[in-house]
Amino acid sequence: MLDSSLYLAALVSLGIAWAFVRADPGSNTSRALSVGLEMIGLAIIGSNIGLQISLSGELPRWTSFLIIPELLAFLAIFEWVRLVRLVRLTIPAGELRTTFGDKALRVAQGLIIFYGLNAIIHSKLSSLNFSARSAARSIGHRA
Repeated sequence: MLDSSLYLAALVSLGIAWAFVRADPGSNTSRALSVGLEMIGLAIIGSNIGLQISLSGELPRWTSFLIIPELLAFLAIFEWVRLVRLVRLTIPAGELRTTFGDKALRVAQGLIIFYGLNAIIHSKLSSLNFSARSAARSIGHRA
């Protein structure tokens, strides 16, 4: 059963995503932020589904794909940051060199893809170390 607080967080994230895309559907920044928030909502639901399945026993192979919304959320939010940096209306760059930051965002996106592929390939290791169950154990809760 999905924890009601997680359900509420996922629902709020999905609602804010809908609001951003409805407010300015033609803007690339609004679309990127909306996709990021949608994926955050789906990642919350997916991680809780994975937790519930892991509590009932061995994880099936398909649960390794529950990480995809989390990966897409990171990619979309990094893209949103990159697009906001390109607008340069909020904080004019002037003489500042900003290409390093732009390249760092692309490297971060590449590392997220690398992390995702490894999490899917090594799903057992990923679920042991990065699941909500292991997080609960590390802070002293019984999961």
